[in-house]
Amino acid sequence: MKTTLSDAHRLALLAAHEAVGDRRFDEASRLSREVLNENSHQPDALNVLGLVALAGRQYPEALAMFKRFASLDDSDVLLFMPLGVVYAMSGFPQKAIEPIQRA
Repeated sequence: MKTTLSDAHRLALLAAHEAVGDRRFDEASRLSREVLNENSHQPDALNVLGLVALAGRQYPEALAMFKRFASLDDSDVLLFMPLGVVYAMSGFPQKAIEPIQRA
């Protein structure tokens, strides 16, 4: 699913990705949620929120975000890789196999 972004949202997502890289997770989360308030299916915002949750070891939240992320385009197999990572990191390596093999 392709989504159209305003310039402000595009800049917010760029800043959110930069914030994740700099480990400023609160900022990344805030910026991504602002985008999701306008477009609840924006893949980059969902991905950032999944990364933030994963970094904080909030595995159920990370799983929820990455599932939403992957569901946006089930033909894009690379969207399933984060699911496998979350399962593996949260102690469910058997559940990690399917999404990683799909990717």
